[in-house]
Amino acid sequence: MYIIHLQAIQSLLDDILHPRLSPQAIAYCRKGIAQEVPLDYPAFNRLIAMASRHARRHPLNLSDDEQLQIRNTMPGWDLAQWNLLELLRVRLIIAQQNLAENAFAEILIQAFQFADEGEACAFYKAIPLLPAPERFLWHMKEACRSNMRSIVWAAGCDNPFPVSYFDDIAWRQLVMKALFIEIPLVHIHHLEHRLSTTLANMANDYVAERTSAGRSIPTDIKLILGNAAC
Repeated sequence: MYIIHLQAIQSLLDDILHPRLSPQAIAYCRKGIAQEVPLDYPAFNRLIAMASRHARRHPLNLSDDEQLQIRNTMPGWDLAQWNLLELLRVRLIIAQQNLAENAFAEILIQAFQFADEGEACAFYKAIPLLPAPERFLWHMKEACRSNMRSIVWAAGCDNPFPVSYFDDIAWRQLVMKALFIEIPLVHIHHLEHRLSTTLANMANDYVAERTSAGRSIPTDIKLILGNAAC
C-alpha cells in the first residue's frame, strides 16, 4: 500500500496549476476548492464539466524542479503526460469535503456514467489520490481493459495504484494491454516488482504472434523477458 499526504499534494498541484492558468481560471479553481458543504451530483458534475471553459488540453511542460517536487511529494507518480485541463479537474475533485464518505463515492460513480473521455481520464487519475481508493478497484480494472489508449493510460500508468491493488490477473491484463495498444511499459509503475512466469509466457505468445504476422516487436518487451526477447 502507499500513503497519501493529501494536503501536501493539493499544495503541489496548486503550485503547478496557478502559473499556467488565467486569473479567471484561478478564481474558478479557488471557488471550487472553497466549497463549504459537500456538493450533490448535479453541482459536482457542473464543476467538472465547466472546467473546460477555463483550461485546455495543453501539455504541462513540467520543469525539472517541478518534476523533482512531484517525485518527492507523490512517490510513484509521473504527471508529464497530464494536460492542464486534467490537472485542474483532478485538483477540483480532491478538494471535495466528503472524499472518504460513501456519498462522494456514489457521486463519482454516477459521474462516470455520463463522463466524456476527458472527464473520465480525470476521474481515473484522481482515484489513487482519494481516501480508500480501493473502493473504486472495479472501475480501475475495467478502465485497463479498454481499447482507448487514453483511458488505459489514465488508470493504469504513471501511478502506484495497479501495483498496489490489482490482483495477478488484472495486473497481467494491464501489462499485456499496454503492449497491444503501444503504451511504453516504462509507464507501468514497479513493473519489475511483479514479473512472473505466467506473464513471461503471455509475452512470449505475443512475440510469436507478432513474428508470424511479420510485425515488429516492441523493444521494451525486454522489461518482461530480458535479453531473451532479442
